[in-house]
Order: sequence, then C-alpha cells, then structure tokens
Amino acid sequence: MQNVGDAMKLRATIISPVEEANLISDCERRRLLLNFVIVGGGNSGVEPAGQIVDLLNEVHPYYKNVNGDDFSVSLVHNRGVLLPTLAPNLGEYTRTCLEEQGVNVVLNHRLKSVTARQVVLDDGTIMPVSTVVSTVGNAPNPLIT
Repeated sequence: MQNVGDAMKLRATIISPVEEANLISDCERRRLLLNFVIVGGGNSGVEPAGQIVDLLNEVHPYYKNVNGDDFSVSLVHNRGVLLPTLAPNLGEYTRTCLEEQGVNVVLNHRLKSVTARQVVLDDGTIMPVSTVVSTVGNAPNPLIT
C-alpha cells in the first residue's frame, strides 16, 4: 500500500464479501467468501493481517447472517519468523499476538499457485480463499537490471 487510497480500496475489498455473505444462507459458501489470505510476513503483511481480523471482528455483529466463526484470516510467510528485519523475539511475539487475535499464521511456506477460489502452498496444501492480499516485494529480474 502506497497511500490512504490503497488502504480504502483494501477495506472495500474486505467489506464487499462480508455484505455478500450476509445474503447467503449456504454456510459452506458463506465461509468460502470470508476466507482471506495475506502473503508476506514483513511489516506490510503483518499489519494488514491484524487490521483485517480486527475489522471483521468489529463489523460482523452488524450482519445478522455472518458469525464470527464464518471468517478466516491466514498469513503465509516463507520464513520461520515474522518481521525478519527485526529481532527474532519480536517476530515470535507478533506471531503469538496475531494467533491470539485469530489469524492462522503459516510459516516456512511459499505460494505455489493462486486461483479465484484457492491458494496452493509449496507442500501441496490447498487453502480455499476468496481474497488474497499480496505484500511480497517485487523487483525486476536481475538480468533485466
């Protein structure tokens, strides 16, 4: 996210499936709509993960057909500790705090593929999902540079 406008777009991206799920009576379909995956355990991934779960916890009481156990927020990181630029104990503390909030923290895994309805991890694990937020860095191929 580069600016406040990007944060507002992400918020709308999170609220939209909640509103749609509120109209669905099929529990399994509703839960699929409310599965969110954040990719990247650096600062730009950890903060949105916590904010998304906070937002969902705050808004779901306003939707009569959406329960707190209908949504799932997962954070996938390719290293063994979150926030790798900080001290390891801070990364562990952050993981503990996120898990206490209800975030499913998946460490030491990369995404192999992403489709409209699922994320596949490098070990073959399939995670049903409706929204993927990628916070991984990007750079041009070294050959191009």
